[in-house]
Amino acid sequence: MQGNYGATGPPPGAPPAYRQEGDPEGGSNTLPSYDESAAAFGAVYLDDCPAERYIPIYLILGGSFGLLQNVMSLGQRARKRYQDQNQDEDDSNARQSPINAIISCFLVAWFIAGCVWVYGIYRPNFLPQFPGDANYCNEVVYLFSFVTLTLMLTLCAFMFCCMGCVAACAGATVAASAAAANTRN
Repeated sequence: MQGNYGATGPPPGAPPAYRQEGDPEGGSNTLPSYDESAAAFGAVYLDDCPAERYIPIYLILGGSFGLLQNVMSLGQRARKRYQDQNQDEDDSNARQSPINAIISCFLVAWFIAGCVWVYGIYRPNFLPQFPGDANYCNEVVYLFSFVTLTLMLTLCAFMFCCMGCVAACAGATVAASAAAANTRN
């Protein structure tokens, strides 16, 4: 069975249904995902941000729960693909797992908490100013958190603007259609 994964290949360790033909490793040459990187940065720099000790914890938990959600989603897709091959179409498999929905809600709340923690100490000292200084945050962990949160917020704002434009265009089209229908009568 051949998949369409572009240049990155399927996720590492993907079940056989998601591997491309001729790819026995299942895409072992892929770069780490955001979730893997966030969990790794948080774990490596766990004690290096005393100005806001929750930033590394935010990265560890956010990355771990994001990975868990991705693995669960991959498992659901594999199960659905297996069932589609062995059965007729069944719409009962289209619903989302309640655990996946709970994780999604947690990740939204955790994202908001991360914004409070990261933007709350905007422009921290990246090095301790004197021995025993607790008002600094490691540059790598802080900038990783800051940049990724800022990119996510920018993407959300862009999507909301696009949705607003689509809604305005749809409203204008409906209004123009109604006006054209009224002038014909």
